[in-house]
Amino acid sequence: MNISLLSSSPNELVPFRLFYPGSPGHHKDTFSSSLYLSAILSKTVETWERKIACWYDRKVDFGFLFGARRKRLIGASVHFARHTLPVAIRPARILWNQMIGFLFLVLAFAFAVPGYTALRNFKGDGSSWLRVICCGILTAVMLVYGISSFLKARKIARL
Repeated sequence: MNISLLSSSPNELVPFRLFYPGSPGHHKDTFSSSLYLSAILSKTVETWERKIACWYDRKVDFGFLFGARRKRLIGASVHFARHTLPVAIRPARILWNQMIGFLFLVLAFAFAVPGYTALRNFKGDGSSWLRVICCGILTAVMLVYGISSFLKARKIARL
């Protein structure tokens, strides 16, 4: 695999060959090869400015990330976000409210079943009253949150 890196001068490419284990030309002394490669990389990383060599040995100018081009790019991104994100977020909010409503309705059902059992086995003592009241309150709260979440999703869908 041939890879080219920038040398100390910004316009000169330094080719080197990367050998995989078992490939022709692979040396058993991989530690010294990796040291040599890391020395080349550390030398070239220090000298990189705005030009980076691509895999096809052409230099790509990343100047759009600096200066006035960057400001235009950020302005275009902000314009895109202001006009596109609300359109994309609305269905996500509707789906989120519906999922939360379903979750609360499932929790209401989960509290209603033991509440029904406690009501059926009601004996009139303190623990029976406590079970019935707690299960009733929890069921009512979960039902209210579930129904209000579905209504909120419907309201968002109508806007």
